[in-house]
Amino acid sequence: MIGQTISHYRIEAKLGQGGMGEVYRAEDTSLGRPVALKFLPEELYADPIAHKRFLREARSAAALDHPYICNVFEVASTQDGGTDFIVMEYVEGETLQARLDRGPLSLKETLKLGSELAEALESAHEKGIVHRDLKPSNIMLTPAGHAKVMDFGLAKRLVAEGADTQDLSSALTGTGAVLGTLPYMSPEHIRGQAVDHRSDIFSLGIVLYEAITGVHPFRKSQPGETAGSILKEEPPPLSRYVAEVPGLLRHTVEKMLAKDPTERFQSVHEVLTNLNRLQEDSGKVTMIQDEKPMRMPSWVWFAVMAAVCAIVLVAWEFWLRPEGTNTSVPLMRSSIVLPEGERLASGSTYRHAVAISPDGRWVAYASYKPGDGDEPDGDPVINLRRLDQTEVRRISGLNPFFSPDSRQLGFVEIGTERGSQLKRTPVEGGRTELVTDFQDPSGFGGYGCAWLPDGRIVFGPR
Repeated sequence: MIGQTISHYRIEAKLGQGGMGEVYRAEDTSLGRPVALKFLPEELYADPIAHKRFLREARSAAALDHPYICNVFEVASTQDGGTDFIVMEYVEGETLQARLDRGPLSLKETLKLGSELAEALESAHEKGIVHRDLKPSNIMLTPAGHAKVMDFGLAKRLVAEGADTQDLSSALTGTGAVLGTLPYMSPEHIRGQAVDHRSDIFSLGIVLYEAITGVHPFRKSQPGETAGSILKEEPPPLSRYVAEVPGLLRHTVEKMLAKDPTERFQSVHEVLTNLNRLQEDSGKVTMIQDEKPMRMPSWVWFAVMAAVCAIVLVAWEFWLRPEGTNTSVPLMRSSIVLPEGERLASGSTYRHAVAISPDGRWVAYASYKPGDGDEPDGDPVINLRRLDQTEVRRISGLNPFFSPDSRQLGFVEIGTERGSQLKRTPVEGGRTELVTDFQDPSGFGGYGCAWLPDGRIVFGPR
């Protein structure tokens, strides 16, 4: 079709193809502007239900006029009247999916994106329209940095428009039939139950989770497993992938992803309110950080620093220094007995099996259970204990190392779904956090790690 002129539209290039249409870039010769034309695929020309769905898309989208929704200009037909097509706004840029393929968004970008998507959905929901197929490939990011929601092809009017609309809805969904994109469906959508605006809120929650972490919260290798995860499994906490997430954002995403629609936000306006509040809070922090600090004369700094040093020296001499001359940690001796049948994870296969905390109070040692031919039988385990106690905490991992303040233990976990992962956990107990994924060609956790005084972690993955 490239090069043809249909009505007053000259087709220039094919933009894409999906289950419900082929999309081309064209020039509107009467107005001198670029547009997008969406045609029904050839194999669906004779399908009356597909034809009605196609026209329903146009009616639903044409009812929406919002800066973050792709505008529909008209529905027209080819000269022979055999093919309907929708004339839409041509949106430059890239899909959110293409952007996420390069990695997650920043917090600022995520909040801006979420607010714009929530505004778009709010406008649609106010007109009784549910998108039902919100996903990264249906969201365009313009060169100006704004979102555009595309493809209301599966949208469904909630307000009855007469018997024809009611019958059409039944014909399109059918008994137990499911329309949409599985990884972004709500639980009720997967079950084939009636969906409303809260289903869009669930899908938006998945999009936000993926934007924050770069990881889909439910996707598995097989469609059936993905569906089961959406229906039954809770998403991993955001902190598994991102070290610092504002509490309000974590609460907002978790509530959007509630399995029961009654436990989600009951309107997308509530989501928008939280996201706008988070943007305001982050803006205040940025403004404070951007303010120029008040400068003191250099002699004042020297005087203050001299006074502080004098106070510290006096305090150390008279109150803080231990009695006598002993300023070191007392000598400690301790025997370590490995669990029965296990060996220390050292040698040519594993390295850096033992680590002692900088304060001399903790020891971590990795062990494994050998199988046939001395090959490991199962994943290695890190044993963490205080030297003055006998209780041992066991953590799946290798290559233990401590933070400079001795409060956290770093380690490598191998054999996860994402390959090898560098992690950290408080030595006194608490939540384990992901530091980073990394490629581990050896499959044995790499070649050592070190936690530097400035907070950086250096490790040898190969």
